[in-house]
Amino acid sequence: MLKWGMAVCYGLMLILGVMAAVAIASAFAGSARGLSGGPGAGLVAAGCLIIPVGIAMLVMAIMTIILIYRMGQAFVSRSLAIEIWSRAAAAVAQPGNSAGPAASPPQNMRPRF
Repeated sequence: MLKWGMAVCYGLMLILGVMAAVAIASAFAGSARGLSGGPGAGLVAAGCLIIPVGIAMLVMAIMTIILIYRMGQAFVSRSLAIEIWSRAAAAVAQPGNSAGPAASPPQNMRPRF
C-alpha cells in the first residue's frame, strides 16, 4: 500500500510540476511579446493541487521511516533469537550431556515426500 501511494504521489507531483512549468513559461513568453498578465489560473490550480499531494508525500515518508525502524527492531530480535538458540543447541550437543544424542535427529535420515 505504501509503495503504491508513493508512486502515485510522485506521478502527480511530476504532472503538476510540468503543468506549473508550462504556465510559468507561457507567462514569460507572453510578457516577452509585450502582453501583460501573469501565469494565471494554470499556476494557481497547479499550486492548489500540489499542496495536498506534498502533504500526502510527507505522511508516507514518515510512515516509511517508522516501517524501517520497526524492521530494524525485528531484525535485531531475530538475530538475538538465533544467537540464543544456537547457544542452546551447542550446549545440548556437548559430549557427556545426557540429552545430546536424543535431542538431535540422525544425520542420515532422509525426508519423506
